[in-house]
Amino acid sequence: MSYIGSRAAGWRFAWKTINDLGQQEAIDYIRSRPAMAVMPSAVDNSPCTVYEALNFGIPFIASGTGGVPELIAAADRDAVLFEYSPNALARKLEQIVREGVRLARPSLSQADNRQRWINVHRAWRDLLPAEPPFLEPPRRLCAVIDHAPGLALETTLASLPPRFIEWLS
Repeated sequence: MSYIGSRAAGWRFAWKTINDLGQQEAIDYIRSRPAMAVMPSAVDNSPCTVYEALNFGIPFIASGTGGVPELIAAADRDAVLFEYSPNALARKLEQIVREGVRLARPSLSQADNRQRWINVHRAWRDLLPAEPPFLEPPRRLCAVIDHAPGLALETTLASLPPRFIEWLS
């Protein structure tokens, strides 16, 4: 926090940090005022913060790393994503100050996503590989038998299922 304070000393606008809210409290706080979330993650495969912003209609900008872009509708990506670098973030923030922020839409609605999962579960048998063709039992069978020294081979053979013994005969 001291680093942010020292960097922000010359800023020409009011700012504050709030770091004592839980997840739902933070969402409620952001939604209760004109605010924008900034998510400059270096790597994030499937970030909950982006899901939440899309779901709750929270304006945001995020670095276009990992799986972030695929969560956002293609038409909205340029408006809300930036390259992961301090300069790119600064440029995106300057753009937002000049032009305002556009509310991003999800690439797939929750209703569509839910329906896709329901469809997969209903048709799970269709997703199984085709049955392999019936194969005749092998005419030859090789059994590698590893038993402790001193034990009779008959003891090991007796532990095999009867059908293997028939094949060995």
